[in-house]
Amino acid sequence: MKIRVMYVMATNLRSKTFEWICRDLNKEKFELSFIIFDQGKTNLVEYLVTQNIPCLSIKYSGIQNLFWATWQIYHYCRRNKIDIVHAHGVDPCIASFIAAYFAGVKIRIQTRHHGGPFPFPLRSPWSGVYDRFINFLSSKIIAPSQNVKNLLVSCDKAAPNKIVLIRYGFDLEAFTNVSEENVQTIRDKYNIGNVAPVIGVIARYVEWKGVHYIIPAFQRLLEDYPSAFLVLANARGRDSDVIHRQLQSIPDDRYVEIPFEDDLFSLYKIFDVFVHVPITPTQEASGQVYVESLAAGIPSVFTLAAPVDEFVIHNKHAYVVDYQSSEQIYTGIKTILENHSLRESLVCNGYQEVQERFNIKSVISSLETLYFSEFETIKRGRGSQRLPRVHPS
Repeated sequence: MKIRVMYVMATNLRSKTFEWICRDLNKEKFELSFIIFDQGKTNLVEYLVTQNIPCLSIKYSGIQNLFWATWQIYHYCRRNKIDIVHAHGVDPCIASFIAAYFAGVKIRIQTRHHGGPFPFPLRSPWSGVYDRFINFLSSKIIAPSQNVKNLLVSCDKAAPNKIVLIRYGFDLEAFTNVSEENVQTIRDKYNIGNVAPVIGVIARYVEWKGVHYIIPAFQRLLEDYPSAFLVLANARGRDSDVIHRQLQSIPDDRYVEIPFEDDLFSLYKIFDVFVHVPITPTQEASGQVYVESLAAGIPSVFTLAAPVDEFVIHNKHAYVVDYQSSEQIYTGIKTILENHSLRESLVCNGYQEVQERFNIKSVISSLETLYFSEFETIKRGRGSQRLPRVHPS
């Protein structure tokens, strides 16, 4: 008998990780299904259809749709006799855990995707209440970094025995096996011609991502490298107006904004230097772009936040700068561009470090172990019968 695992997530999460899970999770022991909160463009639904993985898409524009989503998930759990609900994101966790509770699904796992604490107005004052409610309903909480694990215990007061540290995993070969044809397709798609150096940024336009410190640094870099080009990917967010005002100081032909690009593997390959500079050490939960840039072999300028605060050493894996310092960001980019031996060393050491820490196969193994352990615990507690379903009153 296969263990029925249902993933619940919104389309604002990156889909590649979930594709790798679908590909590598043991199909003889687990039966996957997905419920997607449709909040915009994603290629995941199409992928699931091609893989014959059941998927229910729910139109979701905000909290006003929460009851309807909960109702649909409840019926899906009962109809398909779900054993494990694994949810990602605040709204999917709230809806699916309430639904799972009433449907009698005892194994409710969340992956915590945000760090913190975030001051108002970066998150609403009641967001902490949501977090604690989700933690209460969770049977296990996956923390993708030590920072998130610490946050769950110190700020959310989550039970430590609920928390499991499982870092994000990556198909690292996908970042190296990129064809020149695909790279050229990206260049053509965004009119990135024969320009150099290309400075890459993949970060939403929210204050704590620090994009507003990168633009002045790039503006100064243009004085040294008039042909430099800035790529701003994932270019959307609540602080768009602030960023757009800053961009008025840069010629239109020296930058491009990319709201969404699915082929990140090829996008990274056009960068000469990558920059990711969150303004505090705690507000990143997992910092996927840190790992991706190192896996892609792109020399990088970083401030230290999760997860690279656990291993990155200045001038060994990346050029590390202080928080909120455009001056140091400029110096870091310029140093990487002009010091070729340092550049080669950063590429080599960074790639080797992420190979050892973030391979997707180790993540899959950890997930399978967690699913088996939780399932066996419930099975021993209730016997070999599947859990009874409880109708909501």
